[in-house]
Amino acid sequence: MPWCPECKSEYEQGVTECAECHVPLVDDEENAVAMRPLIKVKRADLDELLEYLDYSSITERTLEEDNEGVLIYVSENQIADAAAYLKVYVREHMSDEEEEDNYFFDAYETENLDVKGKADEMRSSAVVLWILGGGLLMLAVLNFMDILPLPMFNKTVFTIAASFLGGMFVVMAVHSQKRIAGILDSGAGKTDQVDMMVNDYMDSGKVDKLKKKLGPKLKDLDEGAAYFAVMDAIKGELEKAYPEAANTLVNVAAEKIHEAIEEDLY
Repeated sequence: MPWCPECKSEYEQGVTECAECHVPLVDDEENAVAMRPLIKVKRADLDELLEYLDYSSITERTLEEDNEGVLIYVSENQIADAAAYLKVYVREHMSDEEEEDNYFFDAYETENLDVKGKADEMRSSAVVLWILGGGLLMLAVLNFMDILPLPMFNKTVFTIAASFLGGMFVVMAVHSQKRIAGILDSGAGKTDQVDMMVNDYMDSGKVDKLKKKLGPKLKDLDEGAAYFAVMDAIKGELEKAYPEAANTLVNVAAEKIHEAIEEDLY
């Protein structure tokens, strides 16, 4: 009789999926291994992906097909490795347009914490706005006082227009300068938060635990899969320790930790 590897419910012969857990049933309850969903693919893409999983030694799997495609399940023993290999496979096979909007890699998006460059650009723009605004206001005053008349323009119309544009540029310059201060303060705070996450991870013994957990397995993974396996492990620890931290900052910290320990891991 078929059994559910998750809830251990018994089903009538001929039933292939657990009504509660929505996982494929197995025939041997004692030796049943829980199956985890990996990815649903189009039928046309299935054979190539299965061949890649075979090549990567991900062989403990079952398939479930419906009108939308084929859902690949992988055993609980291999799901972590399969997920790492899958990310490599997806990245290698998707186009540039797909890469910009792919849920696999949104989770690894980082944030540029080098705000000094951005602040310098904004500061240069603010200087230009000050010059333009101040120049137009000065020109409006000189024209209105007939010190620098511009006979090709109507005096009143030009004075009003130049004053309006000059004032607008000055306001924009002031606003830019306020934003620069905010960006610098925000960048400093984010940098401090990332440094704290990195230092806590490196000083808490988690690196040794990571080596013991993943060290033997990394030799069997290719470079891309090994990278994702390590990053997922680091990110998992950081997310548990800092549940309120922004995902992009967690990723920045994870990248820094990975760079610091990769020579000892691989």
